[in-house]
Amino acid sequence: MGDPIPPTAVRAALARSGGGPVAVVTIARIYGSSMGLPNPGLMPTRKEIEVQKGQVDRALRLIEKGGGQAWGQVAASRKPAKTVTQAAKARGVRHVIVVRTPHTKRWREVVEGDIAKDIARKLGSEVNVEGVSP
Repeated sequence: MGDPIPPTAVRAALARSGGGPVAVVTIARIYGSSMGLPNPGLMPTRKEIEVQKGQVDRALRLIEKGGGQAWGQVAASRKPAKTVTQAAKARGVRHVIVVRTPHTKRWREVVEGDIAKDIARKLGSEVNVEGVSP
């Protein structure tokens, strides 16, 4: 269902924003398809979406408490790096902070890859992508 957005990520985002607006984007993961068609059993549940919305709301409150402006979004996607890249390009961001989960299994890293590196590759050198651990 996703890990909470840690205060270290919020502090890093506020520091990099330079007083500008901060965007919080979380991904509700879609886990594939069945015979080429979207399968409702693989979609995020309402509970998972609500948990993600709660995490975004908490992060937005922390940002606003820190004196920043913020907006948030929960996106459902099979390709999180692509979705974050599209949101970043749409907003014209200069910095992307990616929360790295410390308890990710090695096999999962091999299968899914490093999302921070994927986002950095897709955005190019004009955008700074930084991974933050909780």
